[in-house]
Amino acid sequence: MYRQLKHLRLALAVLGLLVALAVLLGYANDWLKQSEYVKVNQQLRNLESALRWRLAQAIIDGDTDALQRLSTQNPFMLLEAPEHQDYAGLVLSEQWSHFPVGKWGYDPVRHEIVYRLRHPELVKKKFPPPDQLRWRIEVQWVKDRFSARQSVKRAHDIRIVVATEFSWQLKNKRIQ
Repeated sequence: MYRQLKHLRLALAVLGLLVALAVLLGYANDWLKQSEYVKVNQQLRNLESALRWRLAQAIIDGDTDALQRLSTQNPFMLLEAPEHQDYAGLVLSEQWSHFPVGKWGYDPVRHEIVYRLRHPELVKKKFPPPDQLRWRIEVQWVKDRFSARQSVKRAHDIRIVVATEFSWQLKNKRIQ
């Protein structure tokens, strides 16, 4: 009898450990998925910083051609080592099915930054494909008040803006 009770306690302990492990793995999976949100936003901030640095250089150098090209050039080429930033290269719409998940690309036709989600269920989108997020670069121009000609505009700021509307569907609202 004592031996059977001992085996029963051991079985209950193992069962308890398995249940605890399953719960912990569920939480770990949620955090892993939600880390993609952080990773995407960090990469966008890196790209925006590189673009603003290039904008400042072009303004200081008086290079108006470079200012015009900023919204149509591949921003990953401004990074020191784009291959280490999960950049997989140029991507065209017809090649999308072969593009690796969790990687960034640049669409030279639409002049857009593209990311292929690892976990498409984290994003709510109106338009397909569900695993593709896109952004474009916008240079903001203002009239130059100090110019003799009133029609002269100068670059004021550069931003990365959403090209395809989406919203993140995260369980942990503290991350957003």
